[in-house]
Amino acid sequence: MDGDSFLDLGAVVPSHMKDPSNLYMMDILKHDTHWTQKITGVGFGDMRKNSYEISADVLFDTGSSCILVPDAYYFWFLEKLGDKGMAYYSDNGSRPYLQDCSVLADLPIIYFLIGGYWFQADPLDYVLPNSFTCPICISRSPVDGFILGDAFLRNYYIVHNLSTL
Repeated sequence: MDGDSFLDLGAVVPSHMKDPSNLYMMDILKHDTHWTQKITGVGFGDMRKNSYEISADVLFDTGSSCILVPDAYYFWFLEKLGDKGMAYYSDNGSRPYLQDCSVLADLPIIYFLIGGYWFQADPLDYVLPNSFTCPICISRSPVDGFILGDAFLRNYYIVHNLSTL
């Protein structure tokens, strides 16, 4: 199924999953009608050395392309990616990119602890190499929480169950 994009409406289709045994059920927060959970930790690269407890809401959003990080964590988050020749398209530190795409392999896997489970985003998930530069698909969140868009979701089969609202 690599490279295919589609939307399943209705029943869960195990044949569309990479590994149906890895389907984790998590309750969404009851105070809203968005697909919101809590992030309670993040990790970068070697989890034994670089995992951190945090507490923030996280929204799963197929309408967002990138991983959006709340202001409280944004520059800290980028710093944890390491000094790999990162630059910014704007003066306010938004829209980071790699000046040298050859360092892509040196970027860490990013881990998110959500609902008691660790999920990962590989560098090729959050960096979008093109013929000119390597934009990093991590941006500031417009809300006080994380938004995990397509850069995160493309590797997961996400089920939103309206009956659990």
